[in-house]
Amino acid sequence: MSGPTSTHLFCGLGGDTLGFQEAGLIPRLALNHAPAAVASHRLNFPDCEHDCADINNYDMRRLPRTNVLFGSPICKEASPAGGNAAERTQLELGEADSYVSPATWERTRATAYDLFRAAEVHNYDAVVWENVPRFAQWRLFDWWLRGWEQLGYVPQVASVNSAHLGGDQDSVNPRARQHRDRLIGVMVRKGIKPPDLRVRPECVCVECGPVIGIQRWRNPRGRKIGAFGIHYDFICPNRACGHRIVAPVTDPAFGALDLSLPERRFGDGKPNRKKFTPYPDTTRARVQAALDRFPAAQADTGADGSDYLIVHLGRNSNPRTVQQPLSTVACKPHHALVRRGVSVDECRMRMLRPHETARMQRFPKPYAVTGTVAEQYTQIGNAVPVNLAHWAGARLLASLA
Repeated sequence: MSGPTSTHLFCGLGGDTLGFQEAGLIPRLALNHAPAAVASHRLNFPDCEHDCADINNYDMRRLPRTNVLFGSPICKEASPAGGNAAERTQLELGEADSYVSPATWERTRATAYDLFRAAEVHNYDAVVWENVPRFAQWRLFDWWLRGWEQLGYVPQVASVNSAHLGGDQDSVNPRARQHRDRLIGVMVRKGIKPPDLRVRPECVCVECGPVIGIQRWRNPRGRKIGAFGIHYDFICPNRACGHRIVAPVTDPAFGALDLSLPERRFGDGKPNRKKFTPYPDTTRARVQAALDRFPAAQADTGADGSDYLIVHLGRNSNPRTVQQPLSTVACKPHHALVRRGVSVDECRMRMLRPHETARMQRFPKPYAVTGTVAEQYTQIGNAVPVNLAHWAGARLLASLA
């Protein structure tokens, strides 16, 4: 194989590695502090070098020389543990389940400064990073971007949703089956043409039919950072319809579900140390709310999953049909698959399994995930959506060429 090479800090399960590799980049080294994540990554990328290490204390001179660096830093200052008003921001962005209190904060990835340290040593042609939108709430975020200019890079940031990237217009990069708002940064060295990071998803206009949408911010004078449906929408490119707001095409969660797995009658309770205990009243209320919100049609046959609903059991309860993308996959199991019954007790329910949530993140079926079940959920929830990394890698590759 020949082509630009990449180093992956905080590689986790390897969503960024796989997306880059699909786009045409060659992974040389993957680093992460979690042994289970490194073990999973090694199984899927046997030709890539691996190291399990605390990146905060890593000597960046040990890294191989590659064309591109990819990293997904999370700073404590950008999290609710930093003492800012991030909890309200998370609720607005639909990410309440990733809230971390100061008492339970654990550093799972090294800070944004480690990307500086690596780039200063190796002078990469490009540095790519991914994070949650609230990363921009960090008090030093603007200073951090200016620091890349001082290192000789042209910083670019795009607000994207993994449910919108790829699809029919990019047949080799299917969309993820979940709504996951993210920031993606692609910085190239000065002298290299910056990649085109305009977000142009396939959409449907009620007047014009299928179109390629244009991202429009609700506050045009504000910062171009935020979440879909809250801070920005997509509009039709045609002036004839008045550039009306259009709906992006998405892929249903149904396509990633394994309906062969056993389900239990809700009224029988949930397993708890080899015995069954009743579901709490809050869970019962959420299942009932989902049934009320999405009543069954008389013509439903169930062949397309119409007899199933997905109920979010985390803090941000948001029921959906399986014909919609899933809400954001978290590091703990929060999504329950519910098969309709004549009452809540007669519904059948189970939690989504790790291999199903991995497919929501656009990992392929044979992708290996090691570790305990809890470690598998964590690796998948922390992963970069594969289609997002592919989208950024393909655009970067055109610039490097």
